[in-house]
Amino acid sequence: MKILFINCLAETNYTYTMPLAASYLVSFLKSKLKEKIIVKVISIADKNKIVSIVQEFKPDLVGLSTTTPGYDFAKEISSEIKKINSKIIIVVGGSHVTLFNECLIREIDYGVIGEGEETFYELFDHLFPNLMLNPLFKNIEQINGLIHWQDDKMIINPPREFIKNLDNIGHPDRRLLNPTNNMIFTSRGCPFNCIYCSSPIIWKRTFRMHSAKYIFEEIKELYKLKHSVQWFGDDLFVCNKQRIKDLIRLLKEENILGKISFIALGRSENIDEEMVLLLKELNVIVVHFGFETGDNEILQYAKNSKHISVEKNINASNLCRKHGILVQGYIMIGFPQETSETINKTYEFAKKYSDTGGKPNIVMVFPKTALCEELKIKTGKDYSKIHLEEIKFSFGGDMPITKETIICEHLTPEELERYKIKFHKYGVIKMKKYYVKLLKKLILSKGSLLNIHYLLQSFKTEMNNPKREFVSEEIAV
Repeated sequence: MKILFINCLAETNYTYTMPLAASYLVSFLKSKLKEKIIVKVISIADKNKIVSIVQEFKPDLVGLSTTTPGYDFAKEISSEIKKINSKIIIVVGGSHVTLFNECLIREIDYGVIGEGEETFYELFDHLFPNLMLNPLFKNIEQINGLIHWQDDKMIINPPREFIKNLDNIGHPDRRLLNPTNNMIFTSRGCPFNCIYCSSPIIWKRTFRMHSAKYIFEEIKELYKLKHSVQWFGDDLFVCNKQRIKDLIRLLKEENILGKISFIALGRSENIDEEMVLLLKELNVIVVHFGFETGDNEILQYAKNSKHISVEKNINASNLCRKHGILVQGYIMIGFPQETSETINKTYEFAKKYSDTGGKPNIVMVFPKTALCEELKIKTGKDYSKIHLEEIKFSFGGDMPITKETIICEHLTPEELERYKIKFHKYGVIKMKKYYVKLLKKLILSKGSLLNIHYLLQSFKTEMNNPKREFVSEEIAV
């Protein structure tokens, strides 16, 4: 029995996507199997290479993971796979199929909505009961969170509840990941309601955390793999002081506190002196914030909250930098009410309060977001139906700036382009200084030798594989 997982990247969107989803699915599934299966994971945006791997590997089941920009590519790949062997079962998951349940083409046999671990396990159990330790023998209609077909009629089963205890999932099987992958997820979901973000629709504003012990065990696992720099990839690691205190205690007991440097994401509402001192003790060296803008009115509009303010963002930046923690601020320009004055405010804010200066993302309307729905009512334009070719973009938000894609009422595409170039020119200077500071921190830390090894390996990987394509070994699980 062979499974091939494919991380479907849009051709312009190679960058930083890491196929962690497949490694979580495999980790959850493998303890329920009575015999070994062979698994392979690939992250490639070249159709011909994927076809070649499918022909050589001969999988029984293919799992596709995709966001909206990569979904057209996922459909192409599905059609090619069925041409190779129509009996190969194809399952797709990810944010696009979660948002657009009806998007499946007939070549895709099943769609997984939302969290995939339990749904994928129950589907696998249904398809291959002879491989399971304790088969569930569920009918296909009983598997919540699944899209399937009856002849040519698409059936969407009832939604699945979110997993209550995330610690039950198990750590991702890192044998299936790129050796340079240093990312850890400590939570799922987000309770906030930013107007431009898909998270409120996907996660229903729920928020669940892994325990400090679970995180500690994963940190240890990565440390044994010589990862002295680790990245907390979820949006809200910086939110719970007690969990950070518990994590510090566990790392101290293991005598590795300070030997690992961390990068984390947070929101300024959660930052005070005590939190920053805890981050410093944990050896967090960089915190990423979604500052978005230097204009208070636009900020509260974008975040859909009166509790956030530019002043709080400034306070968060100042506190971090006071205690030697670098700040990377994410910036957005081009909201409907944006003007030259508000963009200049944002430019000055980014210069002063972000160590990276802030390459701006042009505001993009993602389907079904609050911003998308607002614009549909206000302008009659449904951004859910704009063809992806018109708004194709890379990771950094480098989508074409045209009348079709911008939503700013007071600035032309040409004016937004000029502002973007202005930010970028200054950002290049700031980024160089940022990396010098970061390098200095890593070299002077307790784990300096491992840090230098990590930086050299990362640099080597970047030079040899700028598209960051990845093909795992064939792993027996």
